[in-house]
Amino acid sequence: RDRYMGITRNTLGGMFVVSRRWITTVMTRGSGCHGALGIGTYQNSPSFVCVEDLRQVAIKQVDCGWGFSAALTSNGQLLMWGWPLDLRTSILVSSLEKRYPYILRSLQRLPFDSWVNLKIAETTPYAWEETNDFVFKQISCGSASICAVTEDGRLLVWGENGQGQLGLGDRARRFHPTAGTFFQDMRVAKAACGYQYTAVLTEDGKVFEMGKTNVRPHRNSPDGTDLVTKPRLVPELPDNIIQIDTGFAHGVALTANKEVYTWGRNLFGQLSREAEHSKFAWEAAPDKLKTMWRATAVSGEEWSGEKVHKVMCGQQQTLVLTESGNLYGWGLNRSGQLGAPTAQQTLLKPFLIASSNKNLECSIHEAVVDVFCGYEHTIILTESSTYVLGGNDSLPKPFVPLEGSRVKEVAFGSKHIVALLHT
Repeated sequence: RDRYMGITRNTLGGMFVVSRRWITTVMTRGSGCHGALGIGTYQNSPSFVCVEDLRQVAIKQVDCGWGFSAALTSNGQLLMWGWPLDLRTSILVSSLEKRYPYILRSLQRLPFDSWVNLKIAETTPYAWEETNDFVFKQISCGSASICAVTEDGRLLVWGENGQGQLGLGDRARRFHPTAGTFFQDMRVAKAACGYQYTAVLTEDGKVFEMGKTNVRPHRNSPDGTDLVTKPRLVPELPDNIIQIDTGFAHGVALTANKEVYTWGRNLFGQLSREAEHSKFAWEAAPDKLKTMWRATAVSGEEWSGEKVHKVMCGQQQTLVLTESGNLYGWGLNRSGQLGAPTAQQTLLKPFLIASSNKNLECSIHEAVVDVFCGYEHTIILTESSTYVLGGNDSLPKPFVPLEGSRVKEVAFGSKHIVALLHT
């Protein structure tokens, strides 16, 4: 791996220079204990700071894992920073920061390794030399794993694999980018990583799953567990899927006919299946959404049936954006991240978060153009503004990482945020 400072050396010893199609800025905020802020230290930052090493680089996508961050350049090169793909040690660091922050900082300041190495993160962006020969079009980060899709439809995976989420036929961790053989005769369109679960969408509209599938009754493996170590076609989904996304342990898919399917854990109502919402029936196979179309959870007005533009998962919630700019959400609302009062901790039916229709009750009366969500926050982009919901407040607030810039994308780690801005 070569340190990435705007230029990297490939395996032939030449120079790889990233061209700039637009002016982008990457800003980060939150916990720095994993080095995932990309600012060269392990210090926290309560306000947004610029990742200086990416100031001269055109970035087209950002994403976050539990304790690391990743970015994709306009040329299709993958850059990463933060904790190595080791979930156990990453969780240990998070626990120490919560309980004994001063001890953790002291250990990370030592000039030598302590009894357990707590300072092995790459605190500034770097490029994987092993991926320099690939041009990537999309990346997705799990808790401690990553999937990268190339422009020609190949899938590379590496990192934590304790639940078989890499789909390589075993549960061994991979320290280097690995291309499995399963998808070699297919073209992959997108990968979506959950906590320990991965869904893969092919260009012909099929969805495959691997890892801890969170579906009961267990239909995926001979030994009766819910672990899938080799990619398996999701049989309940039609073969005309055009979008997928995954949360902590649930998934959502959109068909070419604009039908929405959900599956996985339903502990917080994120599948919008009220009959299956209980501590005994919290994991379910994919099924078409039947209780979707309500204007607001308060009035219960029937929705006439708009076309869905985008589907997305937060950690424990699901959101749907329609072509007319209406935004609906359901699932966990403990921090007000769905725009409902925090007293309503779970929403079992779709709740209208934003709409340009002034006659409908919602948090934001503007048409939405894009949305991004994490565990406790939802970022909403309209034509003129960007709002944030959550943080124990259901009222929308302006989301301004950098004055004079337009938010392009926002990604959430366990305790940090990465924002991609266009200026």
